[in-house]
Amino acid sequence: MKFLMNNKSIFTDFDKTDKMLYIPPLEVKMEVRKMVVIKLLTSPTCPYCPRAREVLRKFAQERDDVIVVELSVTTEEGLKEAMKYGISGVPAIIINDRYVLLGVPRIEELRRLVEEAKGVIA
Repeated sequence: MKFLMNNKSIFTDFDKTDKMLYIPPLEVKMEVRKMVVIKLLTSPTCPYCPRAREVLRKFAQERDDVIVVELSVTTEEGLKEAMKYGISGVPAIIINDRYVLLGVPRIEELRRLVEEAKGVIA
């Protein structure tokens, strides 16, 4: 799982039991309320997932109001997210638990949806 925030990468990793090994510092947790959360659902065998990951990495670097979380559908957490939104293919992107995109996104589309999501937050 990876978190990208404020142009900095905060990497988390899983041990063999899929337990999270990294807890974000308090200042990261405090900022989450103001942030737009983008979940990227991936699979290790997906040929398009690396490109989607790169698009979201670039997008997160240009924004200070976005957190990107990558979830593999091979984990229990990723599978639950996929089932919750009826997603049957990857890459899939969920923005603030409201908007769902399938495939490799365009930056312009991400910008528009993040602005819409922020409007819903406000």
